[in-house]
Amino acid sequence: ESWLIAVAPLRLGILTYGLWIAKAPLIARLGILGAAVHAIWQVKNFADTNSARFLQLFRANRNFGLLIVVGMIAGCFLK
Repeated sequence: ESWLIAVAPLRLGILTYGLWIAKAPLIARLGILGAAVHAIWQVKNFADTNSARFLQLFRANRNFGLLIVVGMIAGCFLK
């Protein structure tokens, strides 16, 4: 579980840096904030001994990506 705590901020940092380089609007960066909250929820609820819970959290990665994409799309329209 400790590796998850290290990897989650790293992936969010890379995404945030990419949006900063692209000069994305604030609303797009808010999508990253939503994804960060979601990632914290995933790490807090991680239980590798419970296969049903593990599968639920794995499937929740779709929501992680959707939060980022929705923020980017909103950023395109709400400049």
